[in-house]
Amino acid sequence: MVIAPGLRHVGSPSGQTVDADLPVVGIFYLVAIAGAIACVLTRSRGDPPIPEDPGSSARGYAPYPLAFALSIIGRTALEDLGIVSDAIVAVAFLAAGAGTLARDRLPELSPTARRALMTPYLLVSATFFQGIVADIWPNAGAGPSEVIAAVGGLGILGLLILGTAVFYLGFVFAPRQIVEVMRHGWVWPVRFALFVLGLVIGIGVPAVLG
Repeated sequence: MVIAPGLRHVGSPSGQTVDADLPVVGIFYLVAIAGAIACVLTRSRGDPPIPEDPGSSARGYAPYPLAFALSIIGRTALEDLGIVSDAIVAVAFLAAGAGTLARDRLPELSPTARRALMTPYLLVSATFFQGIVADIWPNAGAGPSEVIAAVGGLGILGLLILGTAVFYLGFVFAPRQIVEVMRHGWVWPVRFALFVLGLVIGIGVPAVLG
């Protein structure tokens, strides 16, 4: 969260751009994508193989939301390099499928090496996720009436949360599960709930406090 924002505050739809379209930014994004794909196609020493039913294990289904996020970052990376192509989308989903199908035949790396491979992606994904959330949610500090008007009721609030959850899966949850599966599945829903609570409080409290 230090390097990526320093390069540029986007690639996300937020439009907050600093020195946009620099080739170095696109190259950094591609390096991050390559590292994430390398993690998908390997496993840590001692990790059990992915079960035959990928849906029964976070390690089994996490590559697919990750591929969704990689597709978004990849398109931005190619645009920064002056290339208009959806090739990254195909590469990301092919890697996700290969990683799932190979299961017990994935090469092994040390956990430290796999964390190092995923680190550039985590830096980039944090920037993208922040920009996307900033686009989706009303501005912090809006008064109660403005918040109600912006959100449009509980139904719209539910859609906002659902939309945020989709991006949270790809940009936050998936990469961490691929590197190291958390044994307690309830931790991530709690984390997401606290994150959403922070967003809601951040919208209304500044206005209430004046």
